[in-house]
Amino acid sequence: MKKNGFTLLELIITVIIVAILAGISIPYGTRSFEAAKAKGARIVLQAVNSSEREYCLHNGQYADLNTLVNEGYLENPNDPDQRDWTYSTTFIPSSGPNDCGSFSAEALRNGSGHNAGETISIDQNGVFGGNFTP
Repeated sequence: MKKNGFTLLELIITVIIVAILAGISIPYGTRSFEAAKAKGARIVLQAVNSSEREYCLHNGQYADLNTLVNEGYLENPNDPDQRDWTYSTTFIPSSGPNDCGSFSAEALRNGSGHNAGETISIDQNGVFGGNFTP
């Protein structure tokens, strides 16, 4: 007798194997995806850090994010097409001559996933911080 096609048992076993492989690989893919987005946020924060330093050289103090964008030191990182992170800066004005003060820039993870609300930050010395864990 000639066998045409697969038995129901063979199809069920195949579906179970595919489901197990998908269940194993999807969490790794999600973590890799989040790590890549975090790397992108760190690159933007480094650009903010560089822009702050340049602004300080020209103006003797650090500035907020809107000032950096409005005066052409930085492209707006809060572009409406970029919905993964929201960027902000805080600065403390200088306390004397030859002192730009201090600043920190922060990226807040948007969305509803397990990383939503977590942050990555950078200070005037280029030191990263925050609570983001991909």
